[in-house]
Amino acid sequence: MLTSDDVRTLRDVGYLRKRSIIDPHELKLLRDVCDLLLEEPLNSRSAFAQDFKRPALDQPIGRIEYLFEKDPIFLALAAHPAILNALHRLYEAEAVVTWEDLMIKAARVGFLVYHHQDSLFQCRRSSVYRFGIYLDRSHAAPVRFIPGSHRLGALSAAQIAEVVAASGHEEQAVAAEPGDIVVHDTMLIHSSEIHRDAVARRVIYFEYRTLQQLRSDSPWGSDWIARRRKLVPLGVSLRAAISTHPFEPPSPSQVSSTVAGWPAFVRPIGLDCSTYRVEHNETENLAWHGLPLPENLSESQPAS
Repeated sequence: MLTSDDVRTLRDVGYLRKRSIIDPHELKLLRDVCDLLLEEPLNSRSAFAQDFKRPALDQPIGRIEYLFEKDPIFLALAAHPAILNALHRLYEAEAVVTWEDLMIKAARVGFLVYHHQDSLFQCRRSSVYRFGIYLDRSHAAPVRFIPGSHRLGALSAAQIAEVVAASGHEEQAVAAEPGDIVVHDTMLIHSSEIHRDAVARRVIYFEYRTLQQLRSDSPWGSDWIARRRKLVPLGVSLRAAISTHPFEPPSPSQVSSTVAGWPAFVRPIGLDCSTYRVEHNETENLAWHGLPLPENLSESQPAS
């Protein structure tokens, strides 16, 4: 997925778009599962209703956390061969998936995202990369990056405002199509406008870190790391369990008796996938190396 030039671009500029990475059949399955997650009767009965975030009480759901617990298709996506290839080029070490959520900008009323860094629970001494997998077109309200701003390190809200005032004219919009992946450094300052399109804009986000980053530059302890470390290999196994080309239309022997036409491993929403849930707030020491923490530790406001 990534060339040597791509890696240099990510290091220097802070973001990169790769086109048409997700196979159309896999993309359709992901969109179907996301449609089910957004149905009110399902998300209101969830054992983890707190995972369904709204920008305001009177607005549609804007973010869904802990996707692996919701359906194993997301875990399989986290082990997509193109993503694993990119991680190898970026990290040259074993990568652990440390964040997963779904961002939804609803049709016509999608929320405004102010300039920010992805600073919650974030590494401070080393680069972390976030992969945005686009399920829909984003042209109506694309993500906008200030190139090179990741090199400034972790900033307070006031410092981000100063950077925007000085360099906001350099901000670049990155419009994506369904199946595209946009990779960015989590310290890159970015924003997006209110989404006015007649259809929703949905993006699945994954973050990955190396074991060294987790052990020396994160708030998490050994037990959390050990449980998270199992997720990518499990995703690889899920993809391999279907066939040599996991997302071809399934044969009759692969079709689930409970959800006709879906691959057997894509279990219906409501089944217990709790073993895939490893919560971010299971920390040993939030002030892990004495630097200021993000100003807002609440996860109630969608952001991306």
